[in-house]
Amino acid sequence: MSGTTSGVKSGNVVGFQNLTDGQMTYINMVKANYISQPGDSGAPVYRVIPTTNEYRLVGVHKGTFYSSRWFSPNSGVISDLGVTPLTA
Repeated sequence: MSGTTSGVKSGNVVGFQNLTDGQMTYINMVKANYISQPGDSGAPVYRVIPTTNEYRLVGVHKGTFYSSRWFSPNSGVISDLGVTPLTA
């Protein structure tokens, strides 16, 4: 994750589930163990491919809920918003 407040942080995916935040339910969210801080919401979450050192966008950071970090996977962002991530 590359957040505005935290900078670049690494971690691993530790689970998948629906997330309820007050009145809103987010479907198929990804739980991860990287470090984040307030202000990092909307940050890109990416995977580095070790053999080629390429970066692959995998999602968008949502925030910290229930002591875990959560992000929306690309598939959810694309289907919910009807957008396609730009690549360089």
